[in-house]
Amino acid sequence: MKTENLEIIVRSGEGREAFLTLPEHGSPRAVVLIVHGMTEHKERYRELAAILADAGYAAVCYDQAGHGATLPEERRTGLLAEKGGSRQVVQDALSIRDWIDQRLPGVPCLLFGHSFGSLVARACMIDEGERFAGFVLSGTASHPGLKGRVGRILATIAAGLRGPSKRSPRLLSLTIGSYNRRIEAPRTDFDWLSSDREEVDAYVADPACGFVPCTAFFRDLATLLLRVSSFKRLTGRLSNRPVLLLSGADDPVGKYGRGAAQVQELLNRAGVADVRSIVYDGARHELIHERIRKKVFTDLQRWLNRQIARQREAVG
Repeated sequence: MKTENLEIIVRSGEGREAFLTLPEHGSPRAVVLIVHGMTEHKERYRELAAILADAGYAAVCYDQAGHGATLPEERRTGLLAEKGGSRQVVQDALSIRDWIDQRLPGVPCLLFGHSFGSLVARACMIDEGERFAGFVLSGTASHPGLKGRVGRILATIAAGLRGPSKRSPRLLSLTIGSYNRRIEAPRTDFDWLSSDREEVDAYVADPACGFVPCTAFFRDLATLLLRVSSFKRLTGRLSNRPVLLLSGADDPVGKYGRGAAQVQELLNRAGVADVRSIVYDGARHELIHERIRKKVFTDLQRWLNRQIARQREAVG
């Protein structure tokens, strides 16, 4: 495995800290662009990237705006942009796709998004889905309904009154405050992330994880979720692009397995023909940091191999 740490300039002119992992020998079969979730960072995806490299795939992962271990604590607020952050975060991902085209021309690119990153991936489906050979959505969320609409209003008001970069413990509590509800005697506020205690403890101990985001982040989170849950926006976009949904049966973000089924139904109704969903019993939100992650990695690798083989058959 070969790894490069780098900075990629995105369309806004800002730099994003990133890493590129390549197979030790030969050209990569494809490249997987990884988009991380809220209040975490790219370094947590090194193991996934290494496993992909061993299987012959390149991987690129970058720190989203307002995130990252290299940012000073005062800037680590999840601020995507003072205005229009739900659009800017998608443009960032597409900028990284531009960079991949330059660095690895002609190599198929698949998009892997986790949690908040899965919403970014779903927005990329709508905007420029044809640029990706497939999509993997880990721990994604289904339509938030009235709660999501009210949440966006509250976050927009908070951003206007208090300022977009002001941290909001109240909005954080409204968003994830109930996620430990089904866990008996939770040890931390983040037990809902994984059933692996060591992984939860590592997350809690990481100063670049679990911070309180700003008001604008919650505004943009709600806006993005409502946008990607729109049947009208999705219709006719991706009939020939495969999608893999990965979810834990004990994941509150995915409504304990129901959310993945709802997103699959939405995609199917919108014309996406090839959607596969895997729900893992006993697993919570962060599947690549779960006790069953070897099974997750194996399933992901098999799906990737199948998609690349199909693409080569279609070209040949």
